[in-house]
Amino acid sequence: MLRPVIELDDLSFLPLSGDLTPAELDQVLTRMGGYLDDETDPLTALLDTDMIIVPGGLLVTDPATGVVIEPGCCSGVEDWPGWAQVLAGTRHYFGHSPEIWAELSEDVVQVHRDSDPVPVRIDLPAAELPAMLRAVQQDLTGFLGLVRGWAPPERAGELARLLDWSLWITAPLGLPD
Repeated sequence: MLRPVIELDDLSFLPLSGDLTPAELDQVLTRMGGYLDDETDPLTALLDTDMIIVPGGLLVTDPATGVVIEPGCCSGVEDWPGWAQVLAGTRHYFGHSPEIWAELSEDVVQVHRDSDPVPVRIDLPAAELPAMLRAVQQDLTGFLGLVRGWAPPERAGELARLLDWSLWITAPLGLPD
């Protein structure tokens, strides 16, 4: 299972979706704005940038075992479309400390976390990855809908367009045929 998440200041992760409470949405957008400029109010910081970078990424969970691989350092939610490249046979990295990467091995997408002392791997059926990525896109689209209600009406469209563009929310997924 894949879920888009933002890394909060306390190194915890909060899923991004249309199910966020108003308090969680405020926390997420404040984190995004503060990541850009902690001296400015979040809305101004977000709208004064050319591209929004969001610490986090996709949280990978193996429902059968309960094993979880969190996004690594320097991974961002904006990197999530890279998962589609894995289906094309490209090894893709999703952060470090520990190093996280995914690669295609026959009909399985292997997600690795190079942990010390024990590395961890979750296997995802490659045939199911497109549906998982569509679900991620749906979660992010729901989040984008909430953003429109967070910003003042005269700035809501501008903020939604910037987030959509920066996080590749409604862009084509680029999944192989």
